[in-house]
Amino acid sequence: MDKIMLEIILEEYEFGNASGNSWKPEVYTRVCLELLKQLKQQVHPANVKARIKTLKANYFSAREVISQSGFGWDPDTQLATADVLTWK
Repeated sequence: MDKIMLEIILEEYEFGNASGNSWKPEVYTRVCLELLKQLKQQVHPANVKARIKTLKANYFSAREVISQSGFGWDPDTQLATADVLTWK
């Protein structure tokens, strides 16, 4: 579900459908329609908005960890990396 939603969000960003720090209402509607079409799952635009907020918070948390000394990012595994001592 997140993958479908993020693909649509990226497309909408390229179309210029972002408004400041938010998305235009039709973006949430498009996500809902696409989730219904692809997953046969009905989702309310408020749920999409809340999920985007959660993903954004998770992204910034992960970015903060990776920016710390001793941490890195493995593009092949899509995981944070560090030696054992750093994790402790």
